[in-house]
Parts: sequence; structure tokens; C-alpha cells
Amino acid sequence: MLAMKKAHMQKADVERLYLPVTEGGRGLINVEFMYKSQIVKYKQYLNEESDYLIKAIVQHDTHRDKYSIMKEAQEIERELHLQQKNIHTNKEIKDAIIKRHNEAWRSKQLHGQFPKKVLDQANLYKELSFKWMKRQQISPSIEASIFAIQDQAVMTRQHQRDILKEPVDGKCRLCATKDETTQHIISGCEKLAGTYYVKRHNNLVQYVYWCLAKKHNFEVSNLWWKEILTQPQVIENATAKILWEMPVQTDVTVTHNRPDLIYIDKNKNRTFLIDITVPSDYNIGPKEIEKLSKYHLLKAEVSRLWNTQATVIPIVIGATGVVARSIRKYIDILDTNIDISILQKQAAIHTSIIISKVLGDTVFVHNTQPEQHTLRDNIAN
Repeated sequence: MLAMKKAHMQKADVERLYLPVTEGGRGLINVEFMYKSQIVKYKQYLNEESDYLIKAIVQHDTHRDKYSIMKEAQEIERELHLQQKNIHTNKEIKDAIIKRHNEAWRSKQLHGQFPKKVLDQANLYKELSFKWMKRQQISPSIEASIFAIQDQAVMTRQHQRDILKEPVDGKCRLCATKDETTQHIISGCEKLAGTYYVKRHNNLVQYVYWCLAKKHNFEVSNLWWKEILTQPQVIENATAKILWEMPVQTDVTVTHNRPDLIYIDKNKNRTFLIDITVPSDYNIGPKEIEKLSKYHLLKAEVSRLWNTQATVIPIVIGATGVVARSIRKYIDILDTNIDISILQKQAAIHTSIIISKVLGDTVFVHNTQPEQHTLRDNIAN
């Protein structure tokens, strides 16, 4: 039914449907495991009761070959790796069920790459990476597509060649230089760099710019997505100055002298060099380090020339909304009302659109309709 209503992509991982949101799942209740947990609890109830009739029932039940509550409960305990004892708390049973789903998800060769290579990173903020889906309003179909992208259940040419074993060229249909993987389409194709990646990036910059402008009472639209940015742009008042896409003139040659936003807080005499990027979920950590090192020299020059305390603020949002633990720290430094979940939502929705535009009607694996005109028809060779 979920697949029929486009709330789940058929080849996306099923185990994730029943994992908690904080574990990278969708938080649905699994009826099968609900039944199994009740059987285990029923066994505990029968063993704990001292009534002679209940004891007689237990004695009769243990001698049955079929439909024995006790024997079925023991099989379930073995399946869930619960200790063979009389009492299991609700939390123990729930944790065992979650662990069972998690192990099944991670054991899969294709779907298991995301939890093992992304979620297991030490610096990843797992809870925040998925909680935004409950805080922000998104349709079930968009949520399903985001999870399918993470599971790589997308009909790319590489998927057709390596997974489905079809006789096709696995190279990207746009750039024709690298394998057409899900990660390549959402963040690594040079043909998309100047168009769809820029649009996704600028959407996030627009929101951060709007939040900073609101804090210092600049005249901006009431709704952030209606704010129009013209490149380059400078606004200034008595308390702050915000520069968008403005290069910084320095005494020494600085290769990287144009962060996305330069925010000067005049009250605190602080300057923030804000650079926003939306890399592949697999590349969040390296991208953050890259941004810090990229603007290190500019930070030193700005501090010296402008007589201010300069700070580099890398805002790194994964293509499907995954974030590192440090994101909270950097947002808090700016001391404004930036909602991280809005940044995550915009990045993920734009990523879903990019996938759909590139692959057309064959975007997800369960769809077997002929390929329609796609974005490649609109990109000049």
C-alpha cells in the first residue's frame, strides 16, 4: 500500500520503515514484531502468575507440540537474541527489535553502504540528520524518494550495469566521463555544477542571508523564499554589514577571497566568513575541513586589515539533509534564528528534483516505463 501511494519506493530498504527516526528510519510500527513482543510478554505473564489455574495452563502448554506459547516465545527470544529468562522489560524487547532491523539493514550489500559509510562516522549528528523530516512538512513521496536516494535504489546506468546486469554503458548520460552513480548525479557531475547545484546552493545562502538581515532589522521580505538576491550585494546599517559574493581586497595574494557571505557584527566587532556547501552525504567531514583550510589565510588577512576578530563558518549540509555534529556549534556562533531543519529540507528537496530531472520517469528502480525526455536534452553538448 505504501508503494501504491508512492510513500515507499519498492526497491528501497524495508527495514528502515520500522526503525526509529533517530536511527535513520521512518518510525512505522511493524505488526509482525508487535505480535512477537506480545507473545514474549504473555509468556512472562503466565510464568509470574501464582493462580493454580494459570499454573495448570502453563503445565499443559509446555507439553504441546504445536501452538505452544512457551515454545514460540523461546523461539522469538532466540531470534531477538534475548536472554532466556522469565522477565524482559519493554525497553529490552524494543531495543532488541530495533537491533534486529538495524542488523538486517546493514547486512545488505547495497543498502548497507549508507549506514556503514555515512551513519557510522564519528562526527555525524545522526539524530539531527533525520529529525528534520518530522519538524518540516514534506510529502510522503518526497520522503520516500530521499530514503531511496540514500539506499541507492535509483535506476542509474551504473545500477543497470552492475546490479541488474544489463548490457548498458555505465557512464553518466550527461558528462560521459564517470560512472553514473547516485552520488555522481547529486553532487559530482560537471554538467550540473553551473545550473542545478548552484540553484540548490543559492537557495540555502538566501535563507541564511535573510536570517542575518532579519536579526539586524534590514528591510527584507516577510518570507525568506521571496527575498531576491542580486549578485553581488551589500547591505549595511549602524549595527551590521552583510556582503554576498563580494571579493575581499588584501595586501597579499589570497586565492580564496570570496566566501558566500561576509557578515560583520559591528556591535561585537566580529567578522564571519560564511561558506555554504551541499556535498554528497559521504563527503561531509572532508568538506568541512576543506572549507576551514580554504579560508584560513583570508581569515588572518581580514583580522589584520579590518582590526576585527574573524571566524570561518562552514555550513555543510549533506545532499539528503545529513549533517555533522559541528553544524550546531557554527550556527550558534552566528547567534541568529537560523533553523537547521529548513536548510536540510531545502537541500534534500533540491536533490530529489535533480535526480528526477536527470533520470526522468525511470528515476526509481521499481519504475519500468520507457525513458522520457530528461534534463540531458536541455544541456548543450
